[in-house]
Amino acid sequence: MRGQRGIFCHCEELIKFYAIVSPRNNRNKKTTNTIEGGDLLRKFFLMVVVLGLGILAQETAAQGLGRIGVRLGRLGQPAANSSASISSEDDSRQAREMEEDRTRSLMVDSIRLVYRAERAKQDSTDLANYLAEQERQNRQGGYREPAPSFPVNGSELDRFLWSMAHQVESGGHYDARNNHSGAYGKYQFMPSTWRYWSIRCFGYIAEQTPENQEKVARFMAQTLYGQYGRWRDVASVWFTGKPYYAYKNPETVTDAMGTNLEDYCNTILRSTGLN
Repeated sequence: MRGQRGIFCHCEELIKFYAIVSPRNNRNKKTTNTIEGGDLLRKFFLMVVVLGLGILAQETAAQGLGRIGVRLGRLGQPAANSSASISSEDDSRQAREMEEDRTRSLMVDSIRLVYRAERAKQDSTDLANYLAEQERQNRQGGYREPAPSFPVNGSELDRFLWSMAHQVESGGHYDARNNHSGAYGKYQFMPSTWRYWSIRCFGYIAEQTPENQEKVARFMAQTLYGQYGRWRDVASVWFTGKPYYAYKNPETVTDAMGTNLEDYCNTILRSTGLN
């Protein structure tokens, strides 16, 4: 629009100029004026041509720049679309990775819950079996081993076991129970000790029958003597779980009843003549 208004203004000025120099308006003037008017007319048409060419060049240049801008804009659109596509793909990949991590975490938590439930179920079963066994043993009751005399001519093992059972542990009773510690039987096996040594002896957790108590006690005493080589160490392991030489002051090691390790071992070994 600005270019068109400029053209109209130039045309109006040229028309006015033509009107002034037109031969029709100079009929009564001299011949020299007519000649000068003709020169002016040629100059007028020359100016029209020049102005027309200039305006045409301006319009052509403006249209060319507009087309170039459109083409650049079209070229820029694929790059922008490509950048937006890449950004969208990155967001989708991150979302998938986060979802996979969340799924794995849920699976691990589920496995842990199942494992804990199974452990709790097994612990409950073990506890129920243990209580049932304790109840069965309580119902048996009343069994007493005949009070044998000291095996004077017996082996060292026989004398050791007899002295330990009759002098310091149960008085020789197979159903003796320590309600404070949970020890049971003629040789006062703790529940964990019985499980360990009965498995080593039989290959399974056996019932604490009188016969089984004798077998496990003999197996345990023989094994410990073969390991340490002294009956004092065997007695110490029976009392504390460790050999006698492991303590610098054995007289200070006591049980819930106030019996100390040194007195325990001396009582057993004094009556047997063992060391």
